[in-house]
Amino acid sequence: MLPGMTGTPDTDVQGGTWSFATAREPAEFPAAGVEGAPGVEHAGGNGRTLCGIRGRYLTVFLHRFQPQALASCRKCRALAEAAPSRPCG
Repeated sequence: MLPGMTGTPDTDVQGGTWSFATAREPAEFPAAGVEGAPGVEHAGGNGRTLCGIRGRYLTVFLHRFQPQALASCRKCRALAEAAPSRPCG
C-alpha cells in the first residue's frame, strides 16, 4: 500500500473492493418556489413538491434543491434527505 492511502474506500470494504460500478450518490430534486410564499424553496418532483403542493402553484428554478439551505422547506428537507441514493453516472 502507498503511504497516506489508509482509509481509502477500497481498503476498508470487507469481502471485496470499492468500484465505480457500485458507487452511489444522493438523490437530487429540482428547486421550486410557491406563488405567494417568497423566500422558501421546495423540492419538486412529479408535478408537485415533496411536501405535497401541486404543480399549478409552483415556479421551477434552474438549480437543484439544496436541503441544507436556510430557505429550504423543512418537510421537503426531511423527505429529500431520506430519499434513497442512486447509482453514480
